[in-house]
Amino acid sequence: LADLDALGLNIVAIHVDADLLPREDTQLLFIGERALLGGSPEARLAFASAQWPQLAAQCPPPVHARGSLAEPPAPLDDYQQLDDPYRFLAAGRSAALDLAQGDFAVRAAGEGLGRWKPLFVVIGLVLLVQLGFNLAQAWYLERQAEQYAEASRALYTELFPEDVRIVNLRAQFDGHIGQGGAASAQFMRLLDEVARVMAEGLPITIDQLEYNDARGDLALQVRAYDFAALEQLRQRLGETGLGVELGSASRDGDAVSARILIGGRA
Repeated sequence: LADLDALGLNIVAIHVDADLLPREDTQLLFIGERALLGGSPEARLAFASAQWPQLAAQCPPPVHARGSLAEPPAPLDDYQQLDDPYRFLAAGRSAALDLAQGDFAVRAAGEGLGRWKPLFVVIGLVLLVQLGFNLAQAWYLERQAEQYAEASRALYTELFPEDVRIVNLRAQFDGHIGQGGAASAQFMRLLDEVARVMAEGLPITIDQLEYNDARGDLALQVRAYDFAALEQLRQRLGETGLGVELGSASRDGDAVSARILIGGRA
């Protein structure tokens, strides 16, 4: 048992091979030059196949035989040739005496930590998949952040071409906005209100944005799936206390486009 355990084999039962034969009448199994005797008599015996004629007189009839021999020794009442005699033996485990008792008792695979092994494997696979997903998501977000940062730098360079050295993009942008006085403050206020409404998940895309310093209003060229979405955007902007004017909307393929003018207090 120790040698088999060292090979990683899990032993669940121990049987005398002849005891695995059927229980009725006299049973024989020929496995090459080796034969097994069992059945209803108490005797369980392994012997050389050629010795069967000498033992036959001591065994009550009828004698049922099976085995791998093409021509088994007589006398036999019937004989069935088998391609795999050991598979036939394994089928008789239910009636055979299990010798795995006392000092030879074996532990079933479901005892101890062994029964938790499938659960550990599943948990390990789940953690591995989750780790892979987190790494992929982190890589994607990092690439996306780099794209946004590059787009922000390009926009800043376009708006303020005189700044050839960019150290802190946000601080430098805030500095330029602060220099604009009341006009810049009005623009940022309107832009902040629009951003709050858009953050609610409205199915709206802003194609163009224009701010008029003289009038202090913000014009948005927007695109939506339908007219109802445009009306919803107008209502939500109006709830902020801003004056909102929705221009005529037109169908553009599968979408609807319109111009919205925002400015002043209602």
